[in-house]
Amino acid sequence: KKHNLEFDFVYAHFMMNGIIAVNALKKYNKPVFCAIGESNLLGFTKWYPKDYFKKSSHGIHGYIAVSNKLKDQLVDFGISPDRIYMKPNAVDLTKFYQRNKEEMRQKYNLPTDLKLVAFVGRFMHHKGPLRVLEAVKSLANVGVLFMGSGPQEPEGNSVVFKGSVPSYQIPELLSASDLFVLPTQKEGSCNAIAEALACGLPIVSSDIPEVRDQCTPSFSILVDPLDVESLEKGIDAILSNEERRFEMSKNALEYAKNFEIGERASSILNFIKGRIEA
Repeated sequence: KKHNLEFDFVYAHFMMNGIIAVNALKKYNKPVFCAIGESNLLGFTKWYPKDYFKKSSHGIHGYIAVSNKLKDQLVDFGISPDRIYMKPNAVDLTKFYQRNKEEMRQKYNLPTDLKLVAFVGRFMHHKGPLRVLEAVKSLANVGVLFMGSGPQEPEGNSVVFKGSVPSYQIPELLSASDLFVLPTQKEGSCNAIAEALACGLPIVSSDIPEVRDQCTPSFSILVDPLDVESLEKGIDAILSNEERRFEMSKNALEYAKNFEIGERASSILNFIKGRIEA
């Protein structure tokens, strides 16, 4: 009101904000679109009275879900599939791209005689930093870069880097690495995986629906995120085979083109325009 702003539609991020938008902006009679990036939507049915949640969620004109798991949950809520567009998270390929490995190791004073595993994420149980540490402890000549922070504290001889870093340093540290490992138990759509792919890293991660939406066997090995032995075998299978690692890296770089942020934005706008016109 204060600035006499005109708008054609409302774009809310996360289900809670979509519900707020539907109920707070009724008088404008504008379509509401909601981006769903949570790891799970099922808790929302417990937070709100059933009729209120149903009416509010059905008042949202269109959804952008970042995984098929979330799309299926919306359908289970009674949302028509034609109102849902599934599009995983994307990455800015002008910032996340493969640098020279030797130069990046020299820049960050990282060992040149080790195979390096990268982990990016919160240091929490469901992300699995300590499981990564446990998985590499029996592997010879392997070090781990832990980028992030949190209540769990990865420590030991295998840790060659640890701490929070500014976003511009993440692609440089990824480029210094040989492999990306993330035994996560739940995701919406994992930005860290998309960023690692853009830097040409093979992936060892979790055999869960959200990660399967982002990964193919051409560049990844997916395992039970709580099975440290399987995690170790996956890491070793890639690090011990240079030819396979090179091929997986090449495939990762090619597949990363599917996660370009400009293309994602354009496709979401096209979905919104189509829903408004319909």
